[in-house]
Amino acid sequence: MIGDNQPVPAGDGLRRQVHASAHGSPERASLHMRYALAVRAARNTGHGPWVAAALPRAAEYAETGTAPLGELRAFAALTDGAARFVDRFDLGGWPDAMRLMDQRGPAELVRRVREAEATDPACARVR
Repeated sequence: MIGDNQPVPAGDGLRRQVHASAHGSPERASLHMRYALAVRAARNTGHGPWVAAALPRAAEYAETGTAPLGELRAFAALTDGAARFVDRFDLGGWPDAMRLMDQRGPAELVRRVREAEATDPACARVR
């Protein structure tokens, strides 16, 4: 799998603290805000994620790769919103996501992500 999950070294410790704190607590809210600000400060600097929507030249830093066509069984290009099925809400792994899209279509994957978001309006379920 080739993915674009770029690390944010300045925020990694804060992210772990957010996940270790009590859901709904003032401490978690404060840590989450500090983490969000750390990510925002690192964005498009080379020390965090590159976001082309904020800076079109960030596309120069996109992860790329190749796979022999004979070995390719499936392909999906997903936004971070759709990828939440795996990386945020833990609704399944990548093989599960690919199987779901193959059997029921990408709209079903998005529907399940939206359903998970709707059941967690305070974003307490974030891994």
